[in-house]
Amino acid sequence: MDLSGIGTAEELLARARQVVAEAYDNQDVPFEEVIGSLNSRSDTGSASLFNVMIVWEDDPLFDLKLQGLSTSHLPVEDVAVEFDLTLLVVNGLQGIELLMLYDRALFDGATVDRMLGQLEMLLGSMCREPASRLATLPLL
Repeated sequence: MDLSGIGTAEELLARARQVVAEAYDNQDVPFEEVIGSLNSRSDTGSASLFNVMIVWEDDPLFDLKLQGLSTSHLPVEDVAVEFDLTLLVVNGLQGIELLMLYDRALFDGATVDRMLGQLEMLLGSMCREPASRLATLPLL
């Protein structure tokens, strides 16, 4: 998403809404066609199309109850990560929950905890003061 010209949280959300709507409008375009339309990244030394992903889960995690059987979700343990960073945003029963998966060769737990804390502060500030300039919102 191009962030040039974005000054406030309201403008950022409006641009994000526009980009997501355009993505949904074009979701039937074959992936190969999307890749073919992008400039080659072979000179960057990276083979991936992107290195950071955000996943939004609309449905809250819930325990499934079937006659004579019950299930529950297990906590996420060490898993192989596909990207440098993956932010999972889950609309849970207790509200929005954030989980960050990360490449341990690039980040340590303290850094990821700090990033999540800064994100929480930034999002809270954006909700309280949506007309404020993004550059003035606190991260610490």
